[in-house]
This record gives sequence, structure tokens and C-alpha cells, in this order.
Amino acid sequence: MSDTLANGVRTKALYFVAFQTGFVALLTLKSGYLFDKEVALSVLLGGLIFLLPNALFTAMAFLFVGARQGKNVVLSFYLGEVLKLTLVSMLFVMAFALLEVVPLALLLGFIFSTMTQWTASLFLSNKNRMINGC
Repeated sequence: MSDTLANGVRTKALYFVAFQTGFVALLTLKSGYLFDKEVALSVLLGGLIFLLPNALFTAMAFLFVGARQGKNVVLSFYLGEVLKLTLVSMLFVMAFALLEVVPLALLLGFIFSTMTQWTASLFLSNKNRMINGC
């Protein structure tokens, strides 16, 4: 795969992570405005429990691109997914065991952040259509 195509794929993946980071920030600010500091921090932690492992997965999944790297692509994808799921479970255990959190807010922060997987796809595909005029 050419370097420009590989960079394009990686750039799109970076847009997803940036979109998700912005969403977590907005969700935290909104919950702090509507509720209180403890709820906002719990929402932030839930968002980070999603965001950090997902960013690691994205970095690993797009480490290799192209048909010639097929085996490496599959291996890095599966390894990234295993690390992501392991890290999510470890971060949840640590959050509940070591921190004083509002459990519902933490879980909702995680769930709403996870939903950005779908909304980012819709938003970014519409953005590309507007830019390209299609």
C-alpha cells in the first residue's frame, strides 16, 4: 500500500479518536453543569475507561496497513482487541475499588462514550461528503 494511502487510513483513525475525545470532554462539561463535581468526575472516568483502551487499540490496529502486511494486520488487530478488553476490565476494577465514584455516572460515561463508535462513523462520513461535494 502506498504511503499516502496508509497515511490517509491512519488519519481517518486519528479523526475517530479526536471525535471521541471531544465527546468525552463535552459530556464531562455538560454533566458538571447539570449535576455536580463528583458526577462530572465519574463521567470523565467512565469516558477515559473507554477512551484510553480504544486509543491503544486504534494505534495497534493501524500499525500495519496493506495487502502485503495481511498477517501482521490481523495479528495486531487481535492483539489490540485483547489488550483493549483487558485494560477496560482492569480500569473498571481499579475505579470501583480505589476511587469514590458515582457508579451510575461512571457507567453512563462509559456507555455514552462507547456509543461514539457509531456516531463518529456517521458524523465523519457526512463530513467527508460535504468536503468532497458528494
